[in-house]
Amino acid sequence: MLDFWKILIKGIEPDSLFQNELLEFDIPICPETGQVKPWSNSPQGSSYHRAKYQDLTFKIHKSRAINLSGSIHKFWNQGTHNHNDFSNDNLIRSLHEINAKFGIEPENMVLNQMEFGINLIIKEDPNKILDSCFFHQKKQFEIQKVRDGYYKRVEHTNYYEIKIYNKTSQQKYLKLNTPGNLLRIEIKYKSRQLKKMGIYTMHDYLQADPHIFLNDLINKWNEILFYDWTISVSKPSDILTLLNFQNPMYWKNLINEKADEKYKRHRKKLRYFIQNNSRNIKQKIANLIREKGEQLLKTTLKYTSIKTDIRVINKPEIKRRCIITGVDITSQRKGSRIASVKGLYNLYKTDPDSFMDLINEYLSKRKFENFMRIMDQTLSALSYSISNRYNNNRKKIENGERLQPMTKKNRKK
Repeated sequence: MLDFWKILIKGIEPDSLFQNELLEFDIPICPETGQVKPWSNSPQGSSYHRAKYQDLTFKIHKSRAINLSGSIHKFWNQGTHNHNDFSNDNLIRSLHEINAKFGIEPENMVLNQMEFGINLIIKEDPNKILDSCFFHQKKQFEIQKVRDGYYKRVEHTNYYEIKIYNKTSQQKYLKLNTPGNLLRIEIKYKSRQLKKMGIYTMHDYLQADPHIFLNDLINKWNEILFYDWTISVSKPSDILTLLNFQNPMYWKNLINEKADEKYKRHRKKLRYFIQNNSRNIKQKIANLIREKGEQLLKTTLKYTSIKTDIRVINKPEIKRRCIITGVDITSQRKGSRIASVKGLYNLYKTDPDSFMDLINEYLSKRKFENFMRIMDQTLSALSYSISNRYNNNRKKIENGERLQPMTKKNRKK
C-alpha cells in the first residue's frame, strides 16, 4: 500500500554507497587516480551525485546529506510498475532487501514524504470515477495530464494531496496485462502531516497501526464531493436540480460566493439522491477500499534488523572492481571507481595476461603500436643489461660466486 517516498538517510556514510557495486553514480572521475573529482566539477555544476536502482534514486549532496526517493512498490517489482497489490509483508521484505543491499535500516529513514494508496479492480470505467470527483473540502480536483492519459489531484498545502488514477490506461501504455478496470486512490503525506501523526521515520511507521492510514484513506474518499452518474429520477424539478449538481462549475460558484448554507443544503440533497436513486458507486468503492486494505494489511512478518550480519560477515568478502573493465581495484584508494595507474600496475604484476587483454581492448591502434615498440625497446635494453652483467662477471659466475642483487644504490645511472 506504500508507494512513492522521499527520505533523508541518517547515520550512513556516503562512501558506503559510493563503493556499493549496485549503484552507478553519475560522477566525474579523475583518470589518473580513479578518484571522484571535486564537487564543483560534478555534472552540470550540480551539488549532488545521483544513482538509480530499481526505481530508487540515491542523491549524495556536497554537504554529505543523503536523499532517497522513488516507489518502494516499483522497487518490489524490480523497478517496473506499481499496478499490482503491495501488501504489508511485501513492504517488510522490501525493507529487508534495502538493508541487505545498502545497509540502511528503517530508523535511518527520515520520512519527508510518503504515499499510501490502493489499487482496485472495479466494474465501472475508471475515467467516469475521475470525472465524478469534483471537490475535497471545497478544494477542486485538478486534471494532471501525463503521457498515458490523466489523473486527478487535490492539494492541501504543506499537509497532504489526494490523487486518483486510471491505472488501466497506464497498463495499456506499458503493454502490461490488464486484469480489468483498475482504479488507484492514494494520499501523498507531507512531512508536516506525518509529524502530526507521530511518524518521523520508517521505524515509526512500522511501529504504528497501519489501519490509521487505511481509515484516513477511506475518510478522505468519503469527504469527496462526488456526483453519481447512475442517479435516476423522474420528477421534472429533480431533473433540473441534477442538471446543476452534475456541473462542477455550479459547486465552484457556491464556494466562491461563500454561500455555505446553500452549499451544505444542496450537498445534503445530492447525498439523498445518491443513497435513494442510484447504485451508490462511491459507497461501493469505499467498501472495496476497506476490503482490499484489510487483506493487504494482514501481516505474517516482522522487521528484523540484519545490520550487524551485513557489516561483519559480508564486508571482508567484497572486492572493489573497476566499473568499466571489471578488474580488481582493491589496492587503490577508497572511493575509486575506475582503474588508475596504481591499479593497472598491480594488475600487470599479478595478472599479466589480463593486463595484455586490456591493452588490446582499450588502446587505439597507434597507441598499441607505440606501447609494443616501447615494450620491445625496454625488453631489448633489459636483455642487453643482463648480457653485460654476465660478461662483466663471467669469472665470478664460473667460480660459483653469487652476484650481488642490483639495487638502487649499486645500479649504474
